[in-house]
Amino acid sequence: MRASYERLWTASPPTTGSRPKSFHQRPTLSDQLFHCMLAIIFALGCEFRPPYSGHNSSSNLQENFIKRATSLLNLDIITRPSLSLVQTLVLMARFLQHKGLSNRCWVIVGIAIRAAQGLGLHLDVDEESQVQREERRRTWSACVSLDR
Repeated sequence: MRASYERLWTASPPTTGSRPKSFHQRPTLSDQLFHCMLAIIFALGCEFRPPYSGHNSSSNLQENFIKRATSLLNLDIITRPSLSLVQTLVLMARFLQHKGLSNRCWVIVGIAIRAAQGLGLHLDVDEESQVQREERRRTWSACVSLDR
């Protein structure tokens, strides 16, 4: 089981021989979205990783993580809006913005805002808790700040 946890922290793709039987099932969209978000967070974290001798450079790790994230961020996920999707798209846009890839960032921000509007993140919902309301507001605020 240790090998499956280590795959979360490395940029190398998992090997089929090291997967437990439960991993042979097709991952759910929420699992796929979680791993996409995690890969983006790791890619952003590579900006601050000190260089170590004997390890891949931070830019190689970052490139591998972002490739993994973009391969997971497919139409199946994008066409099913959720708060997690919008948050993932915001992280991806922040990464692209940091890298100076403004055209790609603009497209991702557009998708995030349309998904957020579809979910009604710009509106207050009476039935939600204060925590849920705050999470929705902050996510919407991140979308708006990226759009400026």
